[in-house]
Amino acid sequence: MLALCTMLIVGCSKADYTPFGETPVDYSHAQKGGEITVVEEMEVKDAFETTEITLAKNDVLKAFGVKKMPGDIVLYGVDAKAGNLYGPTGYNSVAGFYFNKEGYVCSPSSKDAALFVDFTPKVLRLAVGQVPEACKAGDEFHLHMGLANATTYCPIEATFALTETGEWAVYFTHTDGLTYSVYETVKNDYTPLSVYINEEAVCGALGLASFAKLIDGMKAAKPTVEFYGLNADCSEYLIAAQDGSGSQAGYTANNRGHWFNMMGNVCGWRDEAWFCYSEWDGASNPIFFNIGQATTGIEAGMATIIRQKFVHGEKEAVLTYKVHIVGKITSDLGPDE
Repeated sequence: MLALCTMLIVGCSKADYTPFGETPVDYSHAQKGGEITVVEEMEVKDAFETTEITLAKNDVLKAFGVKKMPGDIVLYGVDAKAGNLYGPTGYNSVAGFYFNKEGYVCSPSSKDAALFVDFTPKVLRLAVGQVPEACKAGDEFHLHMGLANATTYCPIEATFALTETGEWAVYFTHTDGLTYSVYETVKNDYTPLSVYINEEAVCGALGLASFAKLIDGMKAAKPTVEFYGLNADCSEYLIAAQDGSGSQAGYTANNRGHWFNMMGNVCGWRDEAWFCYSEWDGASNPIFFNIGQATTGIEAGMATIIRQKFVHGEKEAVLTYKVHIVGKITSDLGPDE
């Protein structure tokens, strides 16, 4: 038998919230139904963003023991050990609860507040958010909640594990300052990762006093600094000069950029085995290259090495990116030596 507590939580900003108007529903005679399990990994957030988790309709129907979805479901919260129950008149988030790291329902203003969970009955969706700076990668939360209506309550056992932040990629600089390990998860658009380069290492290799001198050399009427995409055998990607004077540096992506195929050769957009691109607009400060990937044919486990270089007289600085596609970004990734 379920008796949902209607006590107000200290600091509650939404204590009078109920999805059924002014008259609270009586849950005191509800009988226990089936249990629902939720296991989710989430990246650490630095804002009140939420991760949306939609409960499987069949799982909810089975838990309630019905064939048609009840129209009066609400979320309830349970303290980790004390077993105190909190119903919809105790909501202290929009339509749910704040929890601390120990799994107790708490006030949003509590210094221990870590996660909040809201529920949208119409679409069976949990929205799980983090209190900024209260969580870190590696934290794991075990929360007790449930769904209930006037006749049945169904416990939810939820585990939320927080992983490294970084949206979709990380990179590492090698000791030479010119070689980078780039790790990306599969994307379906051209969203790039900005890889900041070691300006001192580049200028040192070229014998230039500053990166401003490098840019001036590229912009000069008669350039003293050239920029090339390199094939896997380190040959320069060249095209015929328009004035018929011979060959010149060629580009296949935006902003003096290059597309590369799986073999690490410069290729064109959507060419066979296209894999990733590297672009630099020449005006960023600090200096970075945008590394992105093809929108089709990419799977976790794929990898290649791409190269671009600056040339100043007899000197050159070769930028090498070891690009790996991984299933997820984890804290044990490091330089690909």
